[in-house]
Amino acid sequence: QNIAASLRHMIAHAWLLGSLYPAKACGMADRLGSIAPNKQANLTLCDTAGEIQATFVNGKRVFQR
Repeated sequence: QNIAASLRHMIAHAWLLGSLYPAKACGMADRLGSIAPNKQANLTLCDTAGEIQATFVNGKRVFQR
């Protein structure tokens, strides 16, 4: 249980470091860095092994395994 909670925390922190914080630092957090209405929908979906399963750019799927 503690390991699972730690992993969830690590993943959430990695998202902040790799997406939201850089968007804020560049003054682009109004349109990038998180998933929310009226934001640019660029994201990559990975499975539990870390393999990329799909990529979306501007809300359109551009890759799917």
